[in-house]
Amino acid sequence: MITVTFYKDSSDRFIGFKSVGHAGAGERGNDVVCAAISILVINTVNSIEMFTNDRAACHADEKNFGYISYRLKDKGSEESQLLLKSLHLGVEGVMRENKKYIKLKILKIKEV
Repeated sequence: MITVTFYKDSSDRFIGFKSVGHAGAGERGNDVVCAAISILVINTVNSIEMFTNDRAACHADEKNFGYISYRLKDKGSEESQLLLKSLHLGVEGVMRENKKYIKLKILKIKEV
């Protein structure tokens, strides 16, 4: 199962996400659910990097394929908000058709 957790601040703005696990919806290399989530996640990270000036911390565990953590370092631009909202929408869409393979969480993070 893939668990995607979105982080929001007290103003209800997206500040990052974490994706962990594998869907297990098909054989390794042919799992379209896993591929769909991977594409959404990687495209979001690449788009924020390419189209905004926002800084972020990104961690992926190469030994534990399927783990990526992404967190904006600052408040984040409106462009980043739109891209993170788009990721959320995409994950919800994939999950709607594949509920037994994906879990979606939203956590509110207290600001320091």
